[in-house]
Amino acid sequence: MTLTIFIAAILYLILTVLGIYFLPSMSVLIYLSMIYLLPLVVNYVLVTTRKQKNEKFTLSLVLPVFSTLFYAAFSWATEKFGTWLAFIEKNSMSSDSLTIEIDPNGFDTAQIIFMLLTYFGISLALYFLLNRKEVKSGEKYA
Repeated sequence: MTLTIFIAAILYLILTVLGIYFLPSMSVLIYLSMIYLLPLVVNYVLVTTRKQKNEKFTLSLVLPVFSTLFYAAFSWATEKFGTWLAFIEKNSMSSDSLTIEIDPNGFDTAQIIFMLLTYFGISLALYFLLNRKEVKSGEKYA
């Protein structure tokens, strides 16, 4: 399990660095996929590779912390280096019928708490769904 945690730390470090570097050229859809979808997929893959139930549960609690740290580090760094403002300028637009505005403060406490709850909620829900699926499979063939 230590190797899995190490792999997660390296993946999130790489994701943070690449995200900071490529943020000014990202579309909003890619940005949202990177902060919402990709951490969930990474966590899901890392949890499902474990065989023991207690390891899966531990990873279901540890990996959302890594996801949140990734988001916090990414948000802080993009604001500090000015890439967040470049992203906002590129992706904010207004026309007669549509206005798209991006919050200038991505490193907000409320946003970080929201991300933490999202990552934990989905991670634990997936754990319980996977656990339930394993129990049903066991009953089916017993």
